[in-house]
Amino acid sequence: MTVKILIIIAVASITSTVALYAFSRIKYKESVDIKNIFTELHGVTSFDEVISVLLSAIRARGYKTYGFFKKNATTGYLECGDDYVPIFTMSAATKAFFKMQPVGLDKSIDADKAISERLGKDVVFVPLSMQQEAECWQRNQCNDESCACYREYRPVCWLQSSKRFRGNELENYPDKLQRCFKCECLLPVGVFALKGRKISKIHRFLNDNFAGIIKNSVKYERMAYSARRDPLTGIMNKRWLMIEVIKLYRLSLRYSHPLSLCMLDIDHFKRFNDTYGHQTGDAILKLLARLLSRNLRETDIVARYGGEEFTIVLPNTNKDIALKVLDKVRQAVQDYGFETESGVLNVTISMGIATLGDDNIENVHDLFKKADIALYQAKLTRNKVTAYDKKFPDIPPKEEKEVASSGTKKHKEPISCNKTTKVTVYTGNRSAAMSKTVDATGSQEGNGKKGFLF
Repeated sequence: MTVKILIIIAVASITSTVALYAFSRIKYKESVDIKNIFTELHGVTSFDEVISVLLSAIRARGYKTYGFFKKNATTGYLECGDDYVPIFTMSAATKAFFKMQPVGLDKSIDADKAISERLGKDVVFVPLSMQQEAECWQRNQCNDESCACYREYRPVCWLQSSKRFRGNELENYPDKLQRCFKCECLLPVGVFALKGRKISKIHRFLNDNFAGIIKNSVKYERMAYSARRDPLTGIMNKRWLMIEVIKLYRLSLRYSHPLSLCMLDIDHFKRFNDTYGHQTGDAILKLLARLLSRNLRETDIVARYGGEEFTIVLPNTNKDIALKVLDKVRQAVQDYGFETESGVLNVTISMGIATLGDDNIENVHDLFKKADIALYQAKLTRNKVTAYDKKFPDIPPKEEKEVASSGTKKHKEPISCNKTTKVTVYTGNRSAAMSKTVDATGSQEGNGKKGFLF
């Protein structure tokens, strides 16, 4: 009897040792794999590159991948190349995204039927989330004590607080989700479309090990986006505009393509600020930036140059076409009613165009200068698009323009879109001559969505 007990104990001990060894080997192999992935991700800051590495790791574990549907807060879609899923639907992708759990297709929903026809009926959406950095009430400095998330640890605050959002009770829950979708406290960043066994295992593998890396890459992407954007209007800022124009200028020279650049100015903008306040002026700038972007091609560039001045860049567009396109934009602005806190206001713009290929452009600086000269001529009559002509005089110095305007203005005129202001036109060339030895930037040497809709 004693011998049998000892044998049983020995067998159990050997079995447990073997099982423990096998388990430790599996864990060791997994830790080595994770270490290799971390090594591969070392120094990677781009979110898209991180996703590419994770997709390779998922495939290496025997799962079939159909891509990563990334959150786009601007469009309200989960996007993967030309394919996109509207986020505010009852689709499996939406459920997986907001609930942060893997969800399979439901054939009773039209959106999931389209997905199954395109990708297959066994597709499962696996969410990818970033590490939480701060509670929503801390980040947004919210003092709404009636909110379920106030001073509580709620990693999924968008599901916990009913219809409340930053101290306001909204009309319905979808309206709240739309606001949460744009909030930086939202942890999910997208969903993987996968096919395979043990989906929950790959879900834990991704979110337990790489949430911190995802958080850092998202923060980097946000900072890079902010560095390129004007904080008020959300369009491209002047710094990034110059980088893009230099690239386009060099490409246009290389392939002999035309390049049109437009300087745009809001007519009588100072009077809007003086009459209605700077908050109304800011609202006009935001609405105008949105209107310009909506009326131009995706390949065109709209940027805020400074103050009430904007720049539009039309690649591969000659002067005649640019005049037609921009005159339609001018007409659209004139017909648009700018809704502000002060009421609906009428706004007009003046535009000046210079074109590489049609005008004698020496460099990027010269392109901006001649567009500015054309803008000055357009500002003489307002609400007009003017193309540069070599007969135009250079812009007079600021002091002389002030003297001329003070001599013609006797009293402050009311805001009007159609009235013209008399301004003395200077015919002399008062600006200094440009250096003959310049590069593309003007420095001297020696002296705007198509796809499969799920």
